[in-house]
Amino acid sequence: MTRKKKTVKKKTTKKRSAPKDVDASEKVKKLNENESLAFGKLDAEMRNNLQGMSICDYKLSDLRREYQEKVGQLTNLKLKHQQEIARLRPEYDDLLQKLSKKYGIPAKAMVIDPDTGTVRSAVTDV
Repeated sequence: MTRKKKTVKKKTTKKRSAPKDVDASEKVKKLNENESLAFGKLDAEMRNNLQGMSICDYKLSDLRREYQEKVGQLTNLKLKHQQEIARLRPEYDDLLQKLSKKYGIPAKAMVIDPDTGTVRSAVTDV
């Protein structure tokens, strides 16, 4: 039996040649005129649409702020109305009780027309 011997190869390094004087524009790749125009057009359209989106975002945030202000104003107005009703309710109920006794109609069944002052019973008068 014969065995083959493995041979180890030595790596050789290649010497780099001295840099050549090369014009930088030779290594830069450029678009042709049609490609450049097409890219410029699409790039401008993209930027315009991105700016449009930003404007929409600003308008939406402004509307939300304005909406919240109006909601706050209406909520405060509603609260003032509720407070006024709470202040007037006892006086209103007292007057209804007095009218109920005077006209002999239960307060829950009494219907009063505020324009004419007509008093009716919801049970007997239809």
